Amino acid sequence: MCEEWRQAELLPLKRLAVALLVVAGGLALAAYLRAGGRPYYPIAGVLAPGGVTYTAFSDETRGRDACAAANARFVEPLKQQCPACSVLFERCEDKARALELRLAAGRSHLVSVPGLHIGVAGPPEAARASCELIATDLAKHGVTRGRCMAPKN
Repeated sequence: MCEEWRQAELLPLKRLAVALLVVAGGLALAAYLRAGGRPYYPIAGVLAPGGVTYTAFSDETRGRDACAAANARFVEPLKQQCPACSVLFERCEDKARALELRLAAGRSHLVSVPGLHIGVAGPPEAARASCELIATDLAKHGVTRGRCMAPKN
């Protein structure tokens, strides 16, 4: 009889524990799903021979996987075409950090095409020539809205 009484006394605590586990699991799932659909801004940096650095800023993506894929679309062809180039970083940033980095890139040449902006920094003549070469090459491949912009003083 005492054991039955004790089980009846613990029943509300067991129910509370199960309810807390269900709520905790739901919160964990919600946090996971929210992070997966969160906006990220792909940013990748590459160092080329001659001290020219390229920083690519892609448009917003949803989720880390999409962000990593956008960075790979920029970095992988460069690694194949330029074996002497070094990947400096591939990041998925929030909006505030992405804007901060883009403002810093405003002090370099900028290649701008729909969906992608590439900061070109380094020795002034080399950066300018590289920026213009990229814009010209994009035009040859049908990207008519690509252009090279000089840094703001």
